[in-house]
Amino acid sequence: MSTDNIYFNKTGSVRYELSEKPIASGGEGAIYDVIGSSDKVAKIYHENKRSEIRRKKIEAMLRIPASDIPECAWPREMLFQDEKFCGFVMDKLSGIGNLVDFFVYENRKNYTWKQYVVAAINIAAAVNNIHDAQLVIGDLKPDNIIIDPKNGMVRLVDTDSYQVISEDAAVYTCTVATPEYIPPELQNINFEKNNDTLYFNNKTDDFSLAVIIFKILMNGVHPFSCFSAKRSLNDLESNIKNGNSPYFNETNEENDIQLTLRSPEISILPSKLQQLFRRAFVEGRLHPNERPSAEEWFYALKDLEGHLSVCSRYSNHIYSGHLGSCPWCGLENEMAQRKARFTELLNQKQDQWRPEKPKPPVLVNKPPVQKPPAISDNNSYNDDKSNMKALAISLIFIIVMLLIIGIISANLSMEDYFYYEYSGEYALMDTYERKMPMEPHRGENYEM
Repeated sequence: MSTDNIYFNKTGSVRYELSEKPIASGGEGAIYDVIGSSDKVAKIYHENKRSEIRRKKIEAMLRIPASDIPECAWPREMLFQDEKFCGFVMDKLSGIGNLVDFFVYENRKNYTWKQYVVAAINIAAAVNNIHDAQLVIGDLKPDNIIIDPKNGMVRLVDTDSYQVISEDAAVYTCTVATPEYIPPELQNINFEKNNDTLYFNNKTDDFSLAVIIFKILMNGVHPFSCFSAKRSLNDLESNIKNGNSPYFNETNEENDIQLTLRSPEISILPSKLQQLFRRAFVEGRLHPNERPSAEEWFYALKDLEGHLSVCSRYSNHIYSGHLGSCPWCGLENEMAQRKARFTELLNQKQDQWRPEKPKPPVLVNKPPVQKPPAISDNNSYNDDKSNMKALAISLIFIIVMLLIIGIISANLSMEDYFYYEYSGEYALMDTYERKMPMEPHRGENYEM
């Protein structure tokens, strides 16, 4: 029998047999089922990733009780083969799905806005508890959050990418981040190359958390997704760095940045949440300490949950009670007008790229030119030459039109492109007295 899928714990006292085929795989390693333990899985690193630094980092993580951070898929035990470090065992998470699938526009018809509010509450609670444990997430993004849509409970995965400071002050930095979720000050940094720098902290997490909460509440739209007929704003990373967001006057001073097609107005949110987003994306752009903490988000969202209204026409339309009418009905009713406006803006942008039409020649009165007598062979030659010239002009015209149509199509596709994913951390072992973990909110009953 092959022993390739047999591993042991650090002391060699516990034997783990893993499934032959992985259930998931990535750039660092693969996830396998643990045979005989339906509630456990194992992450086995690729051979070129089994470094001594990684082993020490997992050892440092194991000194942090998993019970302190129940929202995390935390390492439970290290795995070895021939006394060489290979990976670790962690809890298996089943019956839940990726947060991205939960909030993307196409799937939102399956859930109510109350469910999205509950999900945002629980994510804020999870991040708050992680920060209370003196940990920083770093690469905080929807792909690393899984959710049970039935009750809104969440778990964070890929926790071995966290940036860790061990008890002996050794630093194990994060070398990965997702540009669409990191703050302006971290854009365009090669984290893997500069792996000896502590880039991440609570305030970088706070920016990422604000982006995620925004997408959850606002139809899956990124806060820096926008469109302009005057300039190119297709790159989210540049928009984050330059502060190009259509939702705030301070970030749209020229009033040329437009909302994307399916984005609600930020006025659908109560003023308290609007102000938190302004602090995160406007005031916090250059001053990270202004960004709201996870705890602030938790209590503001809990307040919103207590003031929700149900649409009189559609029971699945739930919205903030500060509004006088259902914003989701309003968004549906104005969609045709939005599409027309969006097409108009695309045409304006297209006009900038079209070359100016040549002006017709100016006729000048000149004496008639005496033409030589026509010769039949020359006439045939001239006709062929004229035909070739006309054919060449036609081909050039067709090529130009195809290019224009291609550009228009590419821009029209931006409408949906702006709504979806484009696709580090800090820990401190301490002896301080910790606060009790913030209780997650179980949305067991989504009825109003």
